Amino acid sequence: ALAAGRRAYVHVARGSVGVNGAPLAAGDAAKIVGESVVLADGHDAEVLLFDVA
Repeated sequence: ALAAGRRAYVHVARGSVGVNGAPLAAGDAAKIVGESVVLADGHDAEVLLFDVA
């Protein structure tokens, strides 16, 4: 879970993965605010996760 006041930025570098229920493919990104980050259904995925203020 993210600490209070923190956000996450998720970038899919390769493959595909579900991020909080949304399907993302290589090159896609998502900003997460006010919720946990859940990664699921990955297929040969490389994901960058940034914890930002």
